[in-house]
Amino acid sequence: MSEWISVKDRLPNIFDEVLVYDTFSDTSISIAWRETTPRKNGIVNWYWNSQMSYPEDLTHVTHWMPLPKPPEVTP
Repeated sequence: MSEWISVKDRLPNIFDEVLVYDTFSDTSISIAWRETTPRKNGIVNWYWNSQMSYPEDLTHVTHWMPLPKPPEVTP
């Protein structure tokens, strides 16, 4: 499995779904994506599909990693 990558070091491609760690809560690890390039103030918009009918934003993402490959399934 990949290591966590700091958003200060590198960002994932726009719209690529990745695992993110959001410091708003100690257990906030979600599958999310970033929608835009960073603004002049450095803010990056991150979103995740919640139980709502629309994506919710994450405001304290500090780290991300690529999603793991799915397991091999044998019939």
